[in-house]
Amino acid sequence: MSLGVAMEFAVLLWSPVFLERIVGLPRDTAATWSATFFAAMLIGRYAGSHLVRFLSARTIYYAIIAIIFLGFVIYWAWPSPAAAVAGLFLLGLGIAQFYPLSSSLAVAAGGMDADKASARLMSAAGLALLATPALMGILADLIGLRLAQLVLPVLAAAALGTFALARRLERSGTLATPV
Repeated sequence: MSLGVAMEFAVLLWSPVFLERIVGLPRDTAATWSATFFAAMLIGRYAGSHLVRFLSARTIYYAIIAIIFLGFVIYWAWPSPAAAVAGLFLLGLGIAQFYPLSSSLAVAAGGMDADKASARLMSAAGLALLATPALMGILADLIGLRLAQLVLPVLAAAALGTFALARRLERSGTLATPV
């Protein structure tokens, strides 16, 4: 869950600057088009609340990881404004489900200690919120904003890895609640 919050705030805070400095949009236009991420988050959260009725959490989780990777490639790899904004929209759709889905899975995995799991989730989310945008800023200063954006697929890969680990622990009986 904290990895999803990290991605969310990294995109939220750095996409206007990316659209301006890397894609080449004027500052006001970049700020306006970065709102695409918010629109996609809203659509993604609404759609996700309905998808959980029809698809397993595991299926949705893998789908959002795929959407995030696809969105990032389009956002980062093609320098055209239209492609960057389309990629930003896909990033928003994918990232939108991270917080609610991961929170639900983690609290369920907590079983009888769901209150502790919830408290740890909030602490991890707060740390991610504070650390990731600052880390991106430091990286942007050191290696440039374009390369600093590579933190996003690294976070998505880490989220996929932690999800796979949780599934393995669940199958081995270490986690009592299915993930």
